[in-house]
Amino acid sequence: MKKTSSCKTIFKGFIMMALLGVGLMANTVQAASLPVPKPSVSQGTYTSYVRVTWSKVAKSKGYVIRRGTSATYSKSSVVKKISSAGTTSFNDTSATPGRTYYYWVCPRKSSSKYVYSAKKYASGSRGSSSSTSLATRLYYLSLYQNYLALAEKQRQEYMRLEAQYDWNVQNHIGVVSTARNIQIARLLCNSYTRLAYEYYAKALAC
Repeated sequence: MKKTSSCKTIFKGFIMMALLGVGLMANTVQAASLPVPKPSVSQGTYTSYVRVTWSKVAKSKGYVIRRGTSATYSKSSVVKKISSAGTTSFNDTSATPGRTYYYWVCPRKSSSKYVYSAKKYASGSRGSSSSTSLATRLYYLSLYQNYLALAEKQRQEYMRLEAQYDWNVQNHIGVVSTARNIQIARLLCNSYTRLAYEYYAKALAC
């Protein structure tokens, strides 16, 4: 009798283990019967969200987006469920600015099952207002330097043309066209100089 009772206990144990295994696999399937895309994630580009994009997966029923603070898939959690197979982007507005997150895009086989690949992830972050201001300031300063260089180039050009104009006057050759080119070079020099200092002022305002 004791032996029969022990066998029943072991049998029940196997059944419980089998049921537990089914439960663990109810939502995720690692053997990717659908191709799993590797996402692209913004690197502090946006101050309101992290943008996640990926390639469309044929025959998927949508996507599940998982997010973690490390590259370990098992430590990630579902941050978004998408029912449209044609959707290929997600804006994570719940991300904390300046913090790095790791994202997995998991194609859905059905409403309750999806496939994944632990190695197909990408990291990114939500930008902070301070980092955006610095990026904007650097952008304006680069424009300032570019226009200042263009202004200097035109200044040298009209100085060269003025020297040529004097020679043309003495030799009665191309006086009108040279004078016109001098005027154009001066106008461009003044325009580029004005634009340069407009962008410099914008950089200081950031």
